[in-house]
Amino acid sequence: MRSFWMASGFVASLAVSAVAGNFTLLGAFSLPQGDLGDSKKANAENGFGVGGDFSVPLQASNQLFITTTGLFIHNAENTDDVPSGVTYDAGGWNNISILSGVKFVGNNSPTMAFYGLAQIGLNFALLGDEDLQSSGYGYYSYDIDETTSYEAGTSLALAFGGGVEVNRFNIGLRYLILGKPKLKYEITDNTTGDVIGKGTGKLSISILALLVGFSF
Repeated sequence: MRSFWMASGFVASLAVSAVAGNFTLLGAFSLPQGDLGDSKKANAENGFGVGGDFSVPLQASNQLFITTTGLFIHNAENTDDVPSGVTYDAGGWNNISILSGVKFVGNNSPTMAFYGLAQIGLNFALLGDEDLQSSGYGYYSYDIDETTSYEAGTSLALAFGGGVEVNRFNIGLRYLILGKPKLKYEITDNTTGDVIGKGTGKLSISILALLVGFSF
């Protein structure tokens, strides 16, 4: 989880720097889209996330901002369709996105304003270990005890969204297009400790995130 700690340090640095701008602490509800939510591909469930926005105004009217965002989003893998006689545990999907772009805030009232933004950056994707066991009955006719582990993959990321700010509270939607990272994997036989397979895979990752924030 080295990437997670990198993102945590990034968010913490935003908080320290907030004296020069506006920092918003974010919580996220994640709805996987495309391949990520496809039951025949990643089969990810709805998830959650945390992060932060740091905005610096570009004009005295405080309507145009440069906004940098750090997000950590976790989506568990759906294991409801595992066949009888098979034990399958999956660590789920972890995406860490660091993006920067332009935010426009409408001058609606002193206490409420609508906004829209567009951002570009990087995404770090990591699929947790997958453990598969079978006693040789049911779906598999032989004993299996193996673990598939993955290396983190990186890809170009885009974000588009908008929302409303009411006093210090922020509610918005953001569509995250997190690219198609290359994930290297390795399959280990837990009985012998031998590596029995290696390879790479790619998957298109998109997430619709409902964000709720509080500005400092």
